[in-house]
Amino acid sequence: GEASAETEEERAKPEEKELILIVDDDKLNLMFAQKLLGDLYRTECLMSGKEALDYLQKETPNLILLDLHMPDMNGFEVMKRIMQDERMKEIPVVFLTADNDREAEIEGFRLGAQDFIKKPFVADIMMERINRILKLDHLRKNLSEEVKKQTLKAETRRQKVEKLSLQIMLTLANTIDAKDKYTNGHSLRVAEYAREIARRAGKTEQEQEDIYYVGLLHDIGKIGISN
Repeated sequence: GEASAETEEERAKPEEKELILIVDDDKLNLMFAQKLLGDLYRTECLMSGKEALDYLQKETPNLILLDLHMPDMNGFEVMKRIMQDERMKEIPVVFLTADNDREAEIEGFRLGAQDFIKKPFVADIMMERINRILKLDHLRKNLSEEVKKQTLKAETRRQKVEKLSLQIMLTLANTIDAKDKYTNGHSLRVAEYAREIARRAGKTEQEQEDIYYVGLLHDIGKIGISN
């Protein structure tokens, strides 16, 4: 029982909670949203688009709840600025609005919003939508990291195979040249000259490497000729 309590306490540490930025020019909306979300998430409340953009230069929240109608800079303008920044554009954004404006919703989704939450807030609906969006974002990030890891593993394997193939070809080339003491090192020299000619001819790096490998083995038929 004590160990279980400690585990729950560790999970509830404020620094480990996800951070939600709430941007709304109505203090009552901010207070309600903060009260609703504060037990499960860290929250930061701001009252203007400019304050939000300044804040996002320093912090990276897990989610942004963004009021659509604000006097200095509306939600669409803030969203456009967010999407122009490579670091900010990965943050999920949910618009807050009291409107039932179909065109506004279409525009919001076109700009990259994840969802709309209607005001006045319905607690259960708001929590379910936020929870769903954060879970989907976790899955996206985990998938992205897994793709990066698997790509790195594949590249490492490719490099190992390429290195082994080169070692095998060098061994074959040396075996061929060793059959004739007068041409010792000939295959390696031909390969290096061929690669340099390819480079000067404007061939790609991959084409240069392919030409080098072919040069190493250009006398492969000699391996079957007796001395």
